[in-house]
Amino acid sequence: MNTQLEQTLQVGEKKQLPFITYIGLYLALALPGIFVMVSGQIKPGWVLSEIFFWSLTLLILVIVVLYERQPLSSIGLGKLTWRSVAWGIGAGLVLFVLFGLLQGLVKLIGLPISTSAAKQIGEMPVWGIFLLALRAGVMEEVLFRGYPFERLLTLTGSKAVAAIVPLLVFIITHLSWGLGHLIFVTAAGGLITLLYLWKRNLWINIIAHFLVDFIAFMMIPLLLAK
Repeated sequence: MNTQLEQTLQVGEKKQLPFITYIGLYLALALPGIFVMVSGQIKPGWVLSEIFFWSLTLLILVIVVLYERQPLSSIGLGKLTWRSVAWGIGAGLVLFVLFGLLQGLVKLIGLPISTSAAKQIGEMPVWGIFLLALRAGVMEEVLFRGYPFERLLTLTGSKAVAAIVPLLVFIITHLSWGLGHLIFVTAAGGLITLLYLWKRNLWINIIAHFLVDFIAFMMIPLLLAK
């Protein structure tokens, strides 16, 4: 039996979504930014922040499966294949090269980067950096790419709107890292959004995002030493 959402999920057609999906869009696009702003004042700590973001990601997945009654493939999480892994690794390496190039540009023109956040990550053990990069890859791709893109595309019928709105939210949630890091976030976010538009496979995005973050985070002590 088709649910209301199943009847509306036709690419390129402007449709009305069930109310639960609007709640999902609010949770995905508004709540992370609100948490980032509030956490700057209350400083909840790394563990509580991770619990919050993992819980929010899980909640979105629960909404998709139990309330929208859709498969996870409706937000790009289809079957994970070796081909997806290969694409993800390749895309992650490309993004890391971009990170290196933009890092050099940022230092050349003297744009500010948040050294406090970088130092906090640089002091983490390897397992902590791994978990942080994993959370960033999974959470940000589910909340800022797969879920909002697919649902906004159904709502508006516009790929441009569905891609740009989550991208802007993604950029805004990284403002505290400083203008220098924001250049990389904007460039990488734009490229990984285009990658999702092309492949519509969120596993590729997650793997690429995790890989570039993990390598970059591991290099922070070296970057701070320069």
